[in-house]
Amino acid sequence: MMKNRMSMDNPVVIMQAGRGTRLDPFTKILPKPLIPLRDKPIVENIMDRFYENSFSRFILIVNSRKR
Repeated sequence: MMKNRMSMDNPVVIMQAGRGTRLDPFTKILPKPLIPLRDKPIVENIMDRFYENSFSRFILIVNSRKR
């Protein structure tokens, strides 16, 4: 479903940090960005939506916690 538009050069910054307490118990197994939504991880769904709107540069900011 790619539209015939020029690609946007601006990067999309996706912040993937936090404790994930609202999504507990899922976040005890997977980090929030990797929790499935429909058939893909949440972060992939977000990136797909931006890509459909001509954004192709992504910066992912992650905060990994010690287990």
